[in-house]
Amino acid sequence: MQTEPMDLFMAAWKHFTSALPGPNHEETDSVTNRFCDAPNLFFNLWFQNRPTPGESEFRAMLRTGKAASAGWAQTTGGIISSEWSPQNWQEIAADEGLTVLLQMVGMEATAIVPPSLPPTEMDIRRVTDDEAAWAAAMINAHAYRMAEEQFACSGGMHFWPEEALAFVGYVDGRPVCTAAVRPVNGTAYVYMVATEPDDQGKGYAATIMRHAMDEGRKAIGGDLLTLHATMDGKKTYEKMGFSAGAATPLLVPAG
Repeated sequence: MQTEPMDLFMAAWKHFTSALPGPNHEETDSVTNRFCDAPNLFFNLWFQNRPTPGESEFRAMLRTGKAASAGWAQTTGGIISSEWSPQNWQEIAADEGLTVLLQMVGMEATAIVPPSLPPTEMDIRRVTDDEAAWAAAMINAHAYRMAEEQFACSGGMHFWPEEALAFVGYVDGRPVCTAAVRPVNGTAYVYMVATEPDDQGKGYAATIMRHAMDEGRKAIGGDLLTLHATMDGKKTYEKMGFSAGAATPLLVPAG
C-alpha cells in the first residue's frame, strides 16, 4: 500500500475529535491519544504509533494505552497494527486483559471498478445544515446498534468543516444511508459509511459511497482513495477495487 494505515487512522481521528467537545491529543513514545469529551467509544481511541515487535515492548505499549484509558472520563478503546505487533499479539493482549471488539483493516484504491448494476435510485443530498447532519449521525448510531445519544455529538454542522463532503441518501423523503469523504494525508479518506438496518442489502451504501468518492476526488484532487473497513465491509470494498493492508483491530477491556 502507498499509505500507512496507522498514520492515516491517527490523522483522520485528529480531525474528527478536534470537531468535538474537549479534544485531547497526547503523544507518548508508543501511543497516541485521540480522545474527546463525548460518550462514544469510536471518538475516544488510543493508537499504537510505532512498531513494537518484541513481546516486552508490545506489553509496555498496551499498558500505556490502558493507563491513558484509565485516566479519561469517557469509555475508550485502542487501535493496534498487526504488522507492528508480535505474531501472537492477540494472546498477549488477552493476557493484558484486552479483547478484540472489532476487526478492521486499512484499504486504498486508485481506480474504482464500475458497478455491475445500475445505481440504486434515491435522492442524494450533501450535508449542509444541522438537520441533515443529525440524519447522518443517527444513521450511524442505528447501523452500529448504538444509542442515539452516543452519536449526538456529531449531529450538527460543527462536525462537518468545508473540506468534508458528507452526503445523505433519501428514499421517499426518509434518510436511509450516508457516506463522507475528506482530505487526510494527501488522500481522499472515506468514512461514516452507514445504512439504516432495515434498508441494508438494497445497494444504498454502494450507491452513496460511489457518489461521495466521485465528489471527493473532484474537490480534493488526486486519485488515491483510502478508508478503514470492518471485515463485513472488506469484501464489498474489494469488489470496488480497494486493496487491503494491515489489520487494525479495535481493542477494549475484556468482559
